[in-house]
Amino acid sequence: MNNVKTFWMAVLAVYAALIFYGSSVPGSAQPAGPAYSDKTVHFAEFFVFGFLVFKATAPSNRRSILFSLLFALSYALLDEVHQSFVPLREASIFDFMADAAGIGVAGFAAVMGRNKSLSPKNQL
Repeated sequence: MNNVKTFWMAVLAVYAALIFYGSSVPGSAQPAGPAYSDKTVHFAEFFVFGFLVFKATAPSNRRSILFSLLFALSYALLDEVHQSFVPLREASIFDFMADAAGIGVAGFAAVMGRNKSLSPKNQL
């Protein structure tokens, strides 16, 4: 494993730990915001997570892209399950959908960015 990949794996691990820690905070300690603002937070949080997964795994074909996507979605699902055990928190399919949307957009951006950087006109 090269140094760049090791770096992104370490950043991903730290970020995953931060998500776990944030999900462990009881619901009463969460800041209140406008209705559905938590969906924006979920989207942004897992957009970053998805980006880091794609940077760390550097998928190069459909199978590895699918693996990276499934890994990120599995972590999002486990995050929701984890929240169901935290006082005053609950698992929500809508939170998972916001997580999945963030991961999907990050994956799409990563794949499109990778394809652009590999195009012949950028090989000069």
